[in-house]
Amino acid sequence: MELAWTQTTSDFEQSVAYFLPEDMELVVLVNSQIGAQNGSLRGTINDAYVASLE
Repeated sequence: MELAWTQTTSDFEQSVAYFLPEDMELVVLVNSQIGAQNGSLRGTINDAYVASLE
């Protein structure tokens, strides 16, 4: 699940929640925009999680 909120052009907040095996949950809240240059917040967190498994 990924959510994003904006109030003005300079205020941007994002969150992403993962429900992982073995009843673990991972929630990340970010008060900066992860834009097209860096990809999505979900993609960034997913890449970091997968890299940590290798």
